[in-house]
Amino acid sequence: MKYPVVRLLARVLDLTIYLFIIMLILLFYTFLVSLIDGTENFVISNSYIFYVSVTLLLILLESYLFMIWGTSIGKKILKISIERVDNKPIDFNSAFKRTVLMWIFGLGLNLPVIQVVTMVLAYNDIRNGKQTYWDRKSGFIVEGKEITPWDLLIALIFLTAFVLSLIVFLFYDKL
Repeated sequence: MKYPVVRLLARVLDLTIYLFIIMLILLFYTFLVSLIDGTENFVISNSYIFYVSVTLLLILLESYLFMIWGTSIGKKILKISIERVDNKPIDFNSAFKRTVLMWIFGLGLNLPVIQVVTMVLAYNDIRNGKQTYWDRKSGFIVEGKEITPWDLLIALIFLTAFVLSLIVFLFYDKL
């Protein structure tokens, strides 16, 4: 697949959906804490442990989606699929390997400067008709069908809905 912007939009859509899922988990956790101790305070005492835990959960979720659907939610909306080079069914271990490599070499572990560099490198690879590093190393190819303006509209509606719900969640007590 030689459309880096479509893959980037699919990744942004995935990350937004994953962030939405995290917010739902936090909301549920806050509700449980308020039931137990009667407060509405939500404090994450060790943000590094929280970050690593959430990242691991997201890697597991995406690996599972690749195993059952052959794609992630954002990629499914934008008609992108991943397949193994050897045409075998996607198993959890190979999906996990690809996802971990993507988080390291595609998203730069979400470290701001590194992330920009890794995303530019991946963009250039895709634009030049090459596979991304994580796809090459994990034995996957990425295929995409032609998307219509309706597909883009659906993706933008999903993205807008998730972003608005995240804003409401983050600022619900200030609205």
